[in-house]
Amino acid sequence: MPDQRIIYVYDMHIDQTRISVSLATVEFRPAGAGTQLIFTEQATLLDGYDNPVEREEGTRVGLDRLDAELRREAHRSKSEVIVTGALEMNERIRHEHGRKT
Repeated sequence: MPDQRIIYVYDMHIDQTRISVSLATVEFRPAGAGTQLIFTEQATLLDGYDNPVEREEGTRVGLDRLDAELRREAHRSKSEVIVTGALEMNERIRHEHGRKT
């Protein structure tokens, strides 16, 4: 969907070791006078190096910081901004966590 969705793939490393590969989608939807942000990540955690609970928490912290900054900006410009983050981790992550890939 043009101008409404960003889809990207990324991997994470510790030194030379790949610890995860993810497909992420960021969607933007109208919400009253603002915009709703929906973040979905499907991750494969490799060889027990990454933890889905820690990954979810890190993503939530990032979205909370984005929300706070956009609200500060909206306050400065006196316009309403609504940002909500919805995080959906692929259920398979939880089942495969710790399994060697």
